[in-house]
Amino acid sequence: MSEGPRYDGVAISLHWLIAALAVAVATLGLMIPEAPRGSEWRDFVLLWHRSIGMTILLAMALRML
Repeated sequence: MSEGPRYDGVAISLHWLIAALAVAVATLGLMIPEAPRGSEWRDFVLLWHRSIGMTILLAMALRML
């Protein structure tokens, strides 16, 4: 039985990068309700949650190209 076409190294790397970032953004998202409103910790978690989310969006768009 022959193997089908494989993805190149860039596509595989982007896939795993997006997967790792998705775990990170989900973890940060679960931390948000635990952080008290107005605290520096909550601001830090929200900043990283948004930044990683935008990075995922960019990486997915790059992968589509």
